[in-house]
Amino acid sequence: MCKNCPRLPLVLIIWSICFPARGSEKMSPDISDIIERFEQACDWNQSVSMRISAETITTGNGVRKVNEGHCVQALTYRRDHDRIELIGKDCLLDKDADPDRAGFDPDKTDEFIRVITDTERVRAFKFAGGTSFSALVRQTNFKQEFPMYYHDPLSGNFLDGALPIAGGANHIVELLRQKPRLRSGTEEIDGVPCYVVESSTPQGVLTAWIAPQKGYNALKYVLRGGNNVASDSTSGGWAVVVDSIDVQKIGDRHVPVSGQRTHTIEFKDGQVTTYVTKVKRSDIELNPDFQRLDAFKINLPEGTRVRIEEFPGVHYIFQKGKIVPNVDNLFFEQIDTAIRRMNRSNLRAGGNDKKTANTESKYDRQQLPDRSEEKAIHSKRVSAHGEAGSSKVRFAGILFVAAVLCVAAIIVGRHLIRQVN
Repeated sequence: MCKNCPRLPLVLIIWSICFPARGSEKMSPDISDIIERFEQACDWNQSVSMRISAETITTGNGVRKVNEGHCVQALTYRRDHDRIELIGKDCLLDKDADPDRAGFDPDKTDEFIRVITDTERVRAFKFAGGTSFSALVRQTNFKQEFPMYYHDPLSGNFLDGALPIAGGANHIVELLRQKPRLRSGTEEIDGVPCYVVESSTPQGVLTAWIAPQKGYNALKYVLRGGNNVASDSTSGGWAVVVDSIDVQKIGDRHVPVSGQRTHTIEFKDGQVTTYVTKVKRSDIELNPDFQRLDAFKINLPEGTRVRIEEFPGVHYIFQKGKIVPNVDNLFFEQIDTAIRRMNRSNLRAGGNDKKTANTESKYDRQQLPDRSEEKAIHSKRVSAHGEAGSSKVRFAGILFVAAVLCVAAIIVGRHLIRQVN
């Protein structure tokens, strides 16, 4: 054995201290990387079809007491990037009602169909106790319409960090990036270790518990104080707490399938209003075949009355899978009336144009009284003043302009219908 062998252990110890193995390095997590991974985790729902059941319980006290009770909702939610479809129903229950037992009472249940694309929005409703749907179509764009549905608590998107915040922020990621701070170590939520990221912003103080084992989804987040769209000038403080989030592996993605959102508003007079929304997602299908699902098409019940916002004076109806002008008997009666008036004008002017006279409607031939004496007197007045010809021209001109406007409205309406259908 060589003379230097006894020194070998000492050399190895010094070497391990100065040059630690890569696998034994304990790197401190990068806060920017955590936030980036959280944002990517929230992006799972760009192409999805699923069922959503939700329940909102509203409570209040004192002078600020609100209508306490339950609102339950069941819907099919589909999204394909810049297209969204929601088909479902919601029902108002009594304060102490059990939603599972009460179900959806037809006398208290509204039904709805909502379709948003990059060019239009369709909203159809059948209100509680009603027998038929009515629909409104408007030209719009996805970016303008999306926040209304994205931030609706009953849609369940708060499980993915969606939160309407004053100043235009739509997601808690936008707040986390403002002034992020990472707490030392990790904290457990239901036994799952989480990084805790905090951020102090003008909108409030945000804290999020982000779990690497759950695909960097947030298992809980809390936003307190500041001002948001739900508070008012009398508010003494507010908080939004999203917790009880259950994340499951679906395919190669981690998806939040259930959770709870509690929104509390405290007023300066000491009164409190609380909204608690519970959401469950089921039948989740990522990147589905939307053509097979027949999604994002206007598929209203037959006979649904439709109003196109850009043409408020024209009535439409959903018929045989398309939106068409609702040209009923009243429309033809109005045309007949216009023809009768024109023919009466011709007769009073002493007109002998048989071709024109033949255009009389059946009502004129049956109902016009004998006014030969009146026509003779009027003919003398016409020859004296020369007014009949100008009256005829004026009326014909008015009728022509009305016809042109009617045809233009129908043409534009049909063009719009083709876009919608």
